[in-house]
Amino acid sequence: MKYIISENRLIKLIDKMVKQVLPKFNYHDTLIATHSNGDDTFLEYYSPDNRKKTFAKYYVWKKVLELDTDLFFSLEDYFGDEMTAVIDWFNNEFNQDAESIDY
Repeated sequence: MKYIISENRLIKLIDKMVKQVLPKFNYHDTLIATHSNGDDTFLEYYSPDNRKKTFAKYYVWKKVLELDTDLFFSLEDYFGDEMTAVIDWFNNEFNQDAESIDY
């Protein structure tokens, strides 16, 4: 049997899964730092409890989202080819414009 999930419901599901793996990875709890070395500018999204725990990096000029490895593979296990929905979740949550995803 084939099930069809609307885009909004899929993004809500991704949000719940992100909260299971990284509970503080959301707009209200995550701290953001900007880093630049000339041509390569990225935003680092990190834990307020542990500065060394990076949830994600967003490369501004390349529009690439680089997720925490554990989170990436957890989401990929469930969504596989639908990882574009993870990009949509990130763009909605953090008001960004990512176009691709990596780990």
